[in-house]
Amino acid sequence: MIKNMKWFNLKKVLVIILVIIAIVLALLLYNKNQNNSSNDSKITNGQKSPVSDFIIPAPGKERDYLFSLNSNSPQEDREKHFRYAVSISEESKYLNVAECKVDPLVLKVIEGQMINFKNDSDLNVEININSEHKYTIKAKSVYSIKANLGNGIGLYGYGCNMGHGGMIFVEHK
Repeated sequence: MIKNMKWFNLKKVLVIILVIIAIVLALLLYNKNQNNSSNDSKITNGQKSPVSDFIIPAPGKERDYLFSLNSNSPQEDREKHFRYAVSISEESKYLNVAECKVDPLVLKVIEGQMINFKNDSDLNVEININSEHKYTIKAKSVYSIKANLGNGIGLYGYGCNMGHGGMIFVEHK
């Protein structure tokens, strides 16, 4: 009986040790995963994103980056630029263009949808989309156009009479 009792106690001790080992391993694995996921969010400005294959501009430099390409830029740079612009595009009822401080910077619309330019400022704003479509948004008004900018879906840059504006991402219905 004493021998059985010692064997029973030994089994209990072994089970407790195995449970402790399992808990320690689980905690180590959890901490490792936490560190890996926090490294994904620690992307240094101007470096390639490990999760999305585009350049992350420095804070406050997003507009400069969006307007940094030209027709001579390499195809790879244009593709990264497109992916970045799409990743920051936002849906919004209005595209506020007051004093050409646009919000959102990249508007996302569905082809054929109305784009509502809103100008809260006291000055008229002239919008020029891809050098083909020109509109004057009068002070304290809203001006609407259909998201059919001639080339269908794609990314359209626009400028203002006061400088660079933003972009419009037109996607399929």
